[in-house]
Amino acid sequence: MSSEQQVGRHSLRFEDGIISVTLRGDFTLEDAQGLTARSTPFVAAGRSVFLRVDMRQVNNVEPAVRKHMSDWHQQARVAGSVHFGGSKPLRIMASLVHNAVRLISRRVIPLVFAETEAEARLCIAGRRGDRRLAAGSPAT
Repeated sequence: MSSEQQVGRHSLRFEDGIISVTLRGDFTLEDAQGLTARSTPFVAAGRSVFLRVDMRQVNNVEPAVRKHMSDWHQQARVAGSVHFGGSKPLRIMASLVHNAVRLISRRVIPLVFAETEAEARLCIAGRRGDRRLAAGSPAT
């Protein structure tokens, strides 16, 4: 089951243990706080959760967002994160956030960069051993 929510210009969808985030335009601290507030109950449900982040349409990420996301990742039990699209500077920024989490909390959250959503789905499916998601059809 999937439910999509809007947070500013961005969208958030929860489906079968995956939080799908589509970033559009500037990503502000207020946006990040809204996304994490809505994601926390899904992560806290006790199952293995992956993030799939579409960065194709994001322009700018406020500096305060990096700290907020780092703090959230330290407490949220995320099994892995796959980002796709996005510029090299955005990928570097995402890597820095994940490295900060690893250094501070001593937890390793796998981070993968993919070129397309299909590749991102394959990465998550491979990590979970779920061939239905790899094929692009929703798991039931």
